[in-house]
Parts: sequence; C-alpha cells; structure tokens
Amino acid sequence: MTVVHVVLFKWKGSVKPEDIEGVFEEISTLEKKCKGLEGIMWGENSSEFSEGFTHVLVVLAKNKASLEGYRKHPLHKSIDKDIGKMQERIMSVDFEA
Repeated sequence: MTVVHVVLFKWKGSVKPEDIEGVFEEISTLEKKCKGLEGIMWGENSSEFSEGFTHVLVVLAKNKASLEGYRKHPLHKSIDKDIGKMQERIMSVDFEA
C-alpha cells in the first residue's frame, strides 16, 4: 500500500514565480534523500475549482513511517520555514492507496 501526501498552495501576492519553482525543486531533491519515498511530483493547478490554490505537491511513500521520515528531514524543515513566509494558505491531505 502507498501513502499519498497531497498539498495545495495559495501564495501571497508578492511571491515571485521563480521563488515558487525554487521551493519545489528543493523539495524534489528529498526523493533521493529520504528512504521509502516512491515519488515527488508538483505542478500548477489547472482546475477551475482551485479556489486560489495555484500549486500542488504530491509525495508518494511506501508507508506512514517513510512519510514521517520525509517530514522530519532537516531539509524539509528548512523548506517549511521558507514556505511559511511565502504562503497565504495551505491545505494537506494524506491517504493510503
């Protein structure tokens, strides 16, 4: 069973596109640094029902422990601080598939 972690991002108006891309590029490096991750994907939200959430991140993990390892990784914690300064709102869901 795979654990799917989905995050939706709504950025502050002052955030530059290159800063958003940089954050996601950093997050993507965690796929090789965190044991048990099966994939990291991100992109712009194209849904007409987006409610202002412009970007999506999907992390696939082998199990809940692998996802926790990703969340506790020092680089993830550093990136979280950057995102905290950039975000207007964030929404996250996890489920097993």
